[in-house]
Amino acid sequence: MTWWVIKVNRTYVINEEQAATIRMVFTLYSQGYGEKAIVNELSRLGRKDGHGNVS
Repeated sequence: MTWWVIKVNRTYVINEEQAATIRMVFTLYSQGYGEKAIVNELSRLGRKDGHGNVS
């Protein structure tokens, strides 16, 4: 199971906080940001990674 989907009462639900991070990555990429710039921006904004940490 992916980290942006959680299981609740035998059904799967999108984890909106993490889904927002994924949308942000795609938006930044489409604006021309590279990998390092995206990582730096996510860190600056305090976005959590797949393990729930800000790194």
